[in-house]
Amino acid sequence: MISILRPLAIAAAIACSTPLALAQAGPGPRAQPDATKAVAVAEAPSLLSNVWFIGASATAGFGVVTQVENHAPSVLSVPLAASFAGATTTPVRVHDLGSPFFFMSPGRTGRTQVDRALDQKASLIVGVDFLFWYVYGTESAGGERMLDESARLRNLETGLSQLDRFDAATPMVIGDLPDMHRAVGKMLSRAQMPKPETLTKANERIREWASNRKRTAVVSLAEIVPALNGKQPILAGGITFDPTKGALIQSDELHPTFRGSLALGLRVADAINASLAKEKPVAIAADEPTVESATKTAAAQIFAERAGSEPAAPTTKKTETGDAKAPATPTVPQAPSPTK
Repeated sequence: MISILRPLAIAAAIACSTPLALAQAGPGPRAQPDATKAVAVAEAPSLLSNVWFIGASATAGFGVVTQVENHAPSVLSVPLAASFAGATTTPVRVHDLGSPFFFMSPGRTGRTQVDRALDQKASLIVGVDFLFWYVYGTESAGGERMLDESARLRNLETGLSQLDRFDAATPMVIGDLPDMHRAVGKMLSRAQMPKPETLTKANERIREWASNRKRTAVVSLAEIVPALNGKQPILAGGITFDPTKGALIQSDELHPTFRGSLALGLRVADAINASLAKEKPVAIAADEPTVESATKTAAAQIFAERAGSEPAAPTTKKTETGDAKAPATPTVPQAPSPTK
C-alpha cells in the first residue's frame, strides 16, 4: 500500500512463512498500572496465538529495512508482521506469508497464501493489502488481461472469494483500496491504475462484504494515503506519526517506510481493538521508540527463525558518541518493478 525499490535477497526471505512467538516486555496500555497490563495480556492470548499475515508488498515489507545493533547482519528486512508484533505488548505469535511478487500472478499467489493459512487454523488473519492487486494491475486472477474497469470489479470478487474460504467466525483484518495515482510513472504504469470511480465502487463492495462477516475489521488505507500525500500527521495506536520527523511513504509513492510500517502495524492493532476485541483489547505499546525497539527485536527473531539459529553475536562498533556506527549501504540485487 504505501512505497520503494529494493533487495531481491530481502524479497526472497520475505516470501517464506515465518512464525514468530513474542512475549513482549513493554509498558502495556498507556496510563495503566502494571496490574491492568497483566489482565490485558491474560485476556487476549487466543486471538493473537496464531496470527497469519497474507498479502502483497506492504505486508512483505518490500523496501522496509532497519539497522539492528548487536546483530549480524546488521540490516534486516521488516515485514508488517514484525511491525504488528512491535505494536502490541500482548504476547503474540505471527506468521508472514506476504509476497512482493503478488502483482505478477494475483490469482495463483492469493490462492496459495490462503491455502497455507487454512492449513494452520489461524486465530487471526491479517491481509491489509491482499485485495490490492485484484483491482490494480493488468492481469486478472485467471491470467487474462483486464481490458476495462468492469474487469477490475469482477476480479475483486475473485479476491473476496478467496477470503470467503476462511470460516465466517475466523477473525480477520483486511484493508480497503487507496488511491495510489502518485506512484504512476514510478512503481505503477498508467495501465495498472484503476479509475477513481472504480476505487470508490471497489471500496463500497469491500465494506459491504466485511459487514456481512461476523468478525472482520477494515483498515482504511483509502483514508491514510491522502494524509501521507499531504504530509499530514497520522494517529495510530494513540501515537502521532509526524511525517516532518521522518517519511512515512517511500519515494516510489507506493510502499511504507519503516516508520510507515510501524504506523500501519498500530492501525491493525487499532482495528482489532475497535471491532474484534472490544471487551478484551490487546495492549498497545506506549510510544514510537518503544514500538520501534520491539519491532527491531521482532525482525531479528524472524531472521533467526528463518535461518534456524539464534541471533548472531554483536558486529556493530560504537562511535565516540555511543551510537552504533551504521555500515555502508548494502549492495543487493533489486526486486523487479511492478511496471515491468
